Amino acid sequence: MYTISLGTVTVTTHDTANPLSAVLAALGLAADLKVHKLKFWPLLGNTNPVYVGLAAGAPGNVGATIMVGSTGVNVLRKVSKPAATGQQDHVVIGGEGNSVRVADYAVDVTTDGEGFQIFAELV
Repeated sequence: MYTISLGTVTVTTHDTANPLSAVLAALGLAADLKVHKLKFWPLLGNTNPVYVGLAAGAPGNVGATIMVGSTGVNVLRKVSKPAATGQQDHVVIGGEGNSVRVADYAVDVTTDGEGFQIFAELV
């Protein structure tokens, strides 16, 4: 198993989710990349919660629209702002083998310019 960084993903405008397909394109990675796990860690400078959810067209997506943090539509998890000390809240999405399709996910924020550090594990 090995881990790759998908980088720091910041959302310029809240309620305008960033699909991870755009991250893959920016990194020159395959649009259909599948991984064993995706790990979403909120940036330490975040001042409010951030969200992980489904991209438009992802399996299980309601209404075929990208997630919206403020309404909860297609949101999988609300991630707390970083704690001053102790364990940091984060999200791990895992599958069997390399079965998690990166482009099925998106991130959104409460406050403009906040975001996540995102890692992918492959087997």
